[in-house]
Amino acid sequence: MRKRRIKSFVIGFGFLLIFLFSFKFNAYAAEPIGEVRTILKEFYVDEIPDSVLQKPTIDEIVKGLNDPYTEYFTKEEYGDFVNSINNDVVGIGIRIEYVPEGVKVISFSNDSPAKEAGMLEGDIITGADGTSFSGLKEGEALKYIKGKEGTYVKLSVKRGNELHNFNVKRKAVHFKTVEGKITGGNVGYISIYSFGDQTPDEFYNVLLSLKKSKPEAYIIDLRNNPGGYLNSALKMAGYFVGDKPILITEDRINGKTTYYSSGYKEVINKPVAFLINENSASASEVLSASVKDYKKGFFIGSNTFGKGLVQTTYPVSDDGVLKFTIQRFYSPYGNEINKKGIAPDLYVKNADPLKIATLLYAKTDSNGDNIFVSIGGRCFRIPSSLAAKKEYEDAFKYILGNSNVIRYEGKSGEKLGTSSYRR
Repeated sequence: MRKRRIKSFVIGFGFLLIFLFSFKFNAYAAEPIGEVRTILKEFYVDEIPDSVLQKPTIDEIVKGLNDPYTEYFTKEEYGDFVNSINNDVVGIGIRIEYVPEGVKVISFSNDSPAKEAGMLEGDIITGADGTSFSGLKEGEALKYIKGKEGTYVKLSVKRGNELHNFNVKRKAVHFKTVEGKITGGNVGYISIYSFGDQTPDEFYNVLLSLKKSKPEAYIIDLRNNPGGYLNSALKMAGYFVGDKPILITEDRINGKTTYYSSGYKEVINKPVAFLINENSASASEVLSASVKDYKKGFFIGSNTFGKGLVQTTYPVSDDGVLKFTIQRFYSPYGNEINKKGIAPDLYVKNADPLKIATLLYAKTDSNGDNIFVSIGGRCFRIPSSLAAKKEYEDAFKYILGNSNVIRYEGKSGEKLGTSSYRR
């Protein structure tokens, strides 16, 4: 299950990359700062004042743009950035959730050295190498967990009421960008963590695996997905909308350009719910915007981040890499995304969106014991046997308080108190 603040390792936030430059222009100045000035002057999404371009250092030029998505990487920083998109890291192979005491282990990579050392899901790492994680800001704990390949980190771990110590060797590990499982009896749950090079293939493999269980619906989880490669988002969109236009980009050189999907293996013909939140950004919004424009999915959660800008990268002669904004993008119907985001069909606060989606799309009771609700013009049939479970109590109450109860079949509806919510 996707938690609110699960992270592996992400540099920056809200990135959408398209690779446009495969060569260097001979006219560029030999000095790196000259290259940067020329590239930005010719290709940046907006015209840049000379007062910014003529600043004395690359860092000052980048800072003068006042663009959080334009950065100048060293060779090592760029390698880390690319690895973060593809979920390749040097560390101990854990996904985490931040908790007051430190970081909680949610899951492991397949080749996790932490798992090999004996750590378990649910363990809380309270410190590393003598540094307590209590009170640290989110992200700071990872600085102590990560390190050079082959080095060791000493972890203090709380497991229930027990305290343990682990000496874990760091190594290069790969986290899948897509994971899936069956939930609610017959719903295929697919979590997409980022849009890396292999994400479309990983998605299709997960889809094939879930199809063996013959799911009647799918839940696609894009919460906390910061983005990735535009080409991956385009391929992914085809699984939901087919060969329709996916997005529109706009830049100073070509004006507006329409992009279509390619490389997808099939179009999903089952009901689909999408889970989104304020940390669903960029490539996540490309996919979400196209699905929502064509009404191919039902969106649950909160408004997305609102990052409708595309970046590209350019290698500079000093082995650095300039990542800069080159385009704006819009939904297939031309809707603005930047600073606006994508609104859910069902806004959820103080409840678990995954449990809500599971109730709405789960297999109905064959004996007809179901509750019918209407949300945003769509009708859903909730199995009362699932709604009656303790773990779904809050989610069910939230649905009842934010929908129109049409009717219920059987006697469980009375037991669950749905009659009082009819309106």
